[in-house]
Amino acid sequence: MNEAVEETTHSSETTATMPVVQVDEETDLYVLYTVLGTAHPEEGVYELDMKASPRLIAALAGEMAQQKRAIILDMRLITFADSAGFAALTQIHRSVRERLGQPLYLIGLSEPVQRVCRLMRLETIMRIKSSEFEAVAEIRAAAHR
Repeated sequence: MNEAVEETTHSSETTATMPVVQVDEETDLYVLYTVLGTAHPEEGVYELDMKASPRLIAALAGEMAQQKRAIILDMRLITFADSAGFAALTQIHRSVRERLGQPLYLIGLSEPVQRVCRLMRLETIMRIKSSEFEAVAEIRAAAHR
């Protein structure tokens, strides 16, 4: 399944549809999403900003209502996150914790995003892992307890 939440952007010449998040992998234990945020692919920039954050929250809320698996957000493409982006991640974590009884997993953070996560001490509430393998190993270990 490769679903995407779409954003319509208007330029002076064309209207392009851009996903904010897409499902990359689903198993019986977890769902892996790639976060695209507000994309500016021509510049190589993907931002988790005030435009993308509400759509990300809405997309994941709908997904959480339909399943009970751990959620991994692959943030590898996100080069910048503003305060709205970090607020969205915190809100998503709270929802995941309340609805699924599990932490939110973040993987592939860029150095600037990871630095702000450390400053905000987000690693104390979310699971921040360097790779999908590391996150999946922890999810599997928790499932076998």
